[in-house]
Amino acid sequence: MPRALIILDWDRIKGPVIRAKYPEIEIDEDLPMKIFMAHTAQEPVETQLALQFGSANIASRFTQFKEKGTMRRLLFILLLNTEENPKDFFAALVDFEKNLKMEIDATYLTELMKNLYIKNTSTQISEIFDTEELSQKLIKRSKTLLDEGEMQKAQMLISKARNRFCSLSHITERCFKGIYSGNHYNTFITDWSLFILTFK
Repeated sequence: MPRALIILDWDRIKGPVIRAKYPEIEIDEDLPMKIFMAHTAQEPVETQLALQFGSANIASRFTQFKEKGTMRRLLFILLLNTEENPKDFFAALVDFEKNLKMEIDATYLTELMKNLYIKNTSTQISEIFDTEELSQKLIKRSKTLLDEGEMQKAQMLISKARNRFCSLSHITERCFKGIYSGNHYNTFITDWSLFILTFK
């Protein structure tokens, strides 16, 4: 799950300028130029890149188009957690570009970007948090334990799963509402991992 979405806009004098980002997050001041140079260092330019600059794990998409006789260059960037594969987020970047490219100068860009980011994050959580699949796994594992005569273990499994489910639901709800931060993400992943361990 991304830590942040950033849009860079190329300025002929200043270079790559942060046009918008959500949520608010501190980044190294030289990171925008590093990402831009990675895309444009060769011809043809690289449209999509998986990048790593120090601790910054990045999925990035470059686009350019003519606007009133001037070439416009934009970068859509997702800052990711270290364990995530940037290539898994290329499709999301395509979606962000499609919905935000022509709104780059709009006064409501940041709000639009925020809404799209939250929607995308919520969709990812929904895909991960497949309650029907988890329920089937829980039933199967509990039945196996009962067949083996492990009544107490089966009861403990159901109890642990119920508690973990409530915890995950809480994190999911917060993400749906956009109450999101790196700490919430880490809590979600930790709870998810512990929940999966109940089936082992």
